[in-house]
Amino acid sequence: MDGVTRLVSANGRTKPAALQALNAKLKDRSRLGGVDLSAESTVAELAEAWFAGVSESPGTRDTYRGLLDSHVLPRLGNNRLREVTTGRVEQFVNAVAKPTTKHIVAKNNRPMTVRSGGPTAARMSRTVLALMFALAVRHDAVPANPVRESKQPVVERKEVRALTPEEFVTLRQNIVDWQGSGTMGPRKSQDLIDKVDMFVATGLRPGELLGLLWEDVNFDSTPATIMVTGTIKRTSVKGLHRQAFPKSESGERELPLPQFAVKILARRKLANDPAKNPMGLIFPSKVGGVLDPGNFRRQWVEARGPEFEWVKLGGFRKAVATLIEREADSVVASRQLGHSSDAVTRRYYIARDHMAPDSTHILDQFGVAE
Repeated sequence: MDGVTRLVSANGRTKPAALQALNAKLKDRSRLGGVDLSAESTVAELAEAWFAGVSESPGTRDTYRGLLDSHVLPRLGNNRLREVTTGRVEQFVNAVAKPTTKHIVAKNNRPMTVRSGGPTAARMSRTVLALMFALAVRHDAVPANPVRESKQPVVERKEVRALTPEEFVTLRQNIVDWQGSGTMGPRKSQDLIDKVDMFVATGLRPGELLGLLWEDVNFDSTPATIMVTGTIKRTSVKGLHRQAFPKSESGERELPLPQFAVKILARRKLANDPAKNPMGLIFPSKVGGVLDPGNFRRQWVEARGPEFEWVKLGGFRKAVATLIEREADSVVASRQLGHSSDAVTRRYYIARDHMAPDSTHILDQFGVAE
């Protein structure tokens, strides 16, 4: 790279073997495009060089770091770049695709079950590996990206199941009963029902709901509206914090509010004490800061009831999207959820209607009078 001629040596058990090793080393050196990476570099060295240049959001960086530490480095880290072939990449992807379960003890001495791997993790790990080797190609450390021709792991597509309005009535009563039950132990959250009602009123993501600000509510418009201007995130850099922008550009949106949501917000606004809520959050923690999504999720799991184990916090978005699609269309549903197009909404958020339209008045033309 710097134009300086250098002596290169190689060893072998015989003179021909030594010459063969020398020629192979010279060939590898001829592909060296930079001082940091070569064919002799390890996958671990490539991973760190690539990660140092990742400029995505802190949350995305944490996701990439987790994939590197959990899957890429333990399985491929010691390999030389010249050793990573398409076949070896497929072996790696297939290994990650098989989920594993470990039982550990957390820092608070609680037993935990940790699941690792699976088709989704395999797909994401393959993506990270492809990005890494794209850097290696740019450095001339490898002649081609070995990930490019490898087979994508198959992620089983499950049929969307969305909560119906009738099911929501039962679920909501479970939440009310949970809030009013029990006199022993820590006091249960008394506003879980408000959060659940706001979910079905807006279709917000959990982080967006917890990040709502009073300054973004417009009670004077008809109907009243609320702007989605941020979300709650936990990153290795900032810890738990309110990010001053939502997940995507299309996620920044103004949502008209149904009357039951306006009543909830009006009641909470009257009870709000700005001195105890300096951030102006609609759903602050007990000490006036950001509410931990992990604690929120634990409360939800306790309160929803065993018959609704299939309903996750993000599942309310499916209920909202499906109902809007039935009454309007998928484009309206996608704008409510903050998607850039309705393709994702239709594929992942709208439950399929198995009932065909009533065409009996048309088909009766085939009827033959008896």
